Amino acid sequence: MRLCGIAVITGLCAAANAQLVLLDQSVFTPGNSTFVDFETDGNGTPITLGAGGTQDLPAAEYAALGFTFSVGIWWVNDGSPEFDAAQAVGGTPDIAIKPFQADTTFDILFSVPVKSFGFWIVDNNTLAGGPSFTAFDAGDNEIGAAVFEGGNIEGAIGVADYGFLGLASETMITKVTVNMRAANLDNFYFSPIVVPAPATAMVTCCGLFAMRRRR
Repeated sequence: MRLCGIAVITGLCAAANAQLVLLDQSVFTPGNSTFVDFETDGNGTPITLGAGGTQDLPAAEYAALGFTFSVGIWWVNDGSPEFDAAQAVGGTPDIAIKPFQADTTFDILFSVPVKSFGFWIVDNNTLAGGPSFTAFDAGDNEIGAAVFEGGNIEGAIGVADYGFLGLASETMITKVTVNMRAANLDNFYFSPIVVPAPATAMVTCCGLFAMRRRR
């Protein structure tokens, strides 16, 4: 099991404002989070796509679970054996999500309390730049950001970099802006609490540090 990575997003000296980069999906459990694997639609009907196939994912498809997208996107089966293998490392089947076009930015809007979130990411490493998440509070103030690069990448299978990336904050997260680049997202977790438990993961004032697994 990969240990949860902890990284300082901003050097604020108030523990309540410290943000954490999450690098392990196992910190989210059925008792503390909502999980969406994108293998079914909002009604629980399985999504079936052949290799290379796509299907429109309406912006409000998962509204009943507490989130919407700012625009419609796609369910997608990339079809690449390397991408499929990288998704399997995260314990996820072939269906993922992506925008209609590469390098598209979109928002995830939460209608429920959220202090932690994350995705399993598979990214094409032959292209410059990785996907990123930027979290905002109810006043549209930036809370923190995380980029899928360097030590935030768990491994690679051919052209497919893979790993889990998320953010946690004591400040309530109401919106996440996603810059997709050339990635697919899967295994979406979000929680009303800061995960991992504050006793083991909160960053305190003065003495901020980072624990990152090197690529």
